Amino acid sequence: MKSQHKQKVKQIADFYGIEKQLEKLAEECEELIDATVDYGVDYHVASEDISTQALIDEMADVKIMIKQLEYLLECEQEVKNRVEFKLNRQIGRMEEGV
Repeated sequence: MKSQHKQKVKQIADFYGIEKQLEKLAEECEELIDATVDYGVDYHVASEDISTQALIDEMADVKIMIKQLEYLLECEQEVKNRVEFKLNRQIGRMEEGV
């Protein structure tokens, strides 16, 4: 993450604190689910000229909240490690035809 972004994430996270940001992450995840469902419906109906803006906005919101929680919980490296593990595991499954 760029240091300018990282500083903004820290500033916001420190201001609101972990309890508030846990609640906010749950809220943002719900909004991402709604945007995903809406996009899926639009995709199946129109499949052309459908806007991705709402989906992009909600993905950005969730990503910001996750970065704040990684900072607040001091687990950024651990999350990176788990992401790498899970990506490798999925590639392995794909290679096995699962």
